Amino acid sequence: MHSKENNLVHEFIENNFPDDVKNISPIQGDASNRKYFRIQHQKQTVNSSIAMVHEEPFDEEKLPFLRILKYFKQLNIPVPEIYKCDPFSGIILLEDCGNDLLEKFVIQNHYKVEDYYNESVHLISKLQSNDETYKIKKISLESFSDDFFFAELKHTEKFAFNKLLGIKTNKEKLHEFFFCLSSSISKIPFSLTHRDYHSRNLIFKGGSELIMLDFQDARKGPLTYDLASLIYDSYASITDELKIKLSEEFWILRGRAFFKSKEEFLNALFETALQRNIKAIGTFAFQRTEKDNPRYLSYIPNTVKFVRNHFNNLKRYEKFFHVMEPFLDKLENLNKEIIN
Repeated sequence: MHSKENNLVHEFIENNFPDDVKNISPIQGDASNRKYFRIQHQKQTVNSSIAMVHEEPFDEEKLPFLRILKYFKQLNIPVPEIYKCDPFSGIILLEDCGNDLLEKFVIQNHYKVEDYYNESVHLISKLQSNDETYKIKKISLESFSDDFFFAELKHTEKFAFNKLLGIKTNKEKLHEFFFCLSSSISKIPFSLTHRDYHSRNLIFKGGSELIMLDFQDARKGPLTYDLASLIYDSYASITDELKIKLSEEFWILRGRAFFKSKEEFLNALFETALQRNIKAIGTFAFQRTEKDNPRYLSYIPNTVKFVRNHFNNLKRYEKFFHVMEPFLDKLENLNKEIIN
């Protein structure tokens, strides 16, 4: 445990729960700069809690995580409870929802995987529809834009193509593809999105109650964005058959009210998935090239397979496939030296 974080957490516990802690242990977090620790209590009504430690102090009224959490609770969206905040120390003490991530059930090939995914799709629908219909004060949120999508794709160009692979890109041809894709998905009907809706951010408390995690980047975006994140997830692969079932369910729940046809809906789904998967490759590469963290590189080859499939499903992008192919080929075959 890093000494600074160790000191912060112990000081926080001593100030708020003296003589109450059995153990403090670090737990693996996400790709952000936040750190997480599981605290085991001996006098509280709960056995354990999670300390989220930020790099710097924060303003409780402005921190996106807290603002979004409060809004989601108003929308009746299941999120962790907050036990205590210490803005000066940069620590938030959260409900411990356990270890039953959706990813875990996929890896175990659990017999209820399909049910869990179906519930996750229904939660996307609930998030969107409640935001649209609940008569409560709306929170001010940023929105995706064509410029934002374009910048994410350029991020992949820089850190995956240029830095990780060491390939010089033809910016004119590559940026033509980026611009076309970014402009198109910006025209898809917008709704509230989690923005990082995948198997590591969905947890089943007690093995049954679905809870949403890491929602601090929520924003307005394409209706199909969270569905694309869920079923074309770099961390957990589901069958093509289940992808089709989940897409059909979301079409019934939300898609048919916003798209003229199922074909138009599926096209929007493949486009948002194409952009998001390319963006994810850049994020994984960035962790390696800028933070010397190779943990995420092993997820790139499978993500590249998704990208290839999206191109196959999107005939209007056929002319751009040859532009991406040299990068996809090398990324799909990353050698062990690069990954390690």
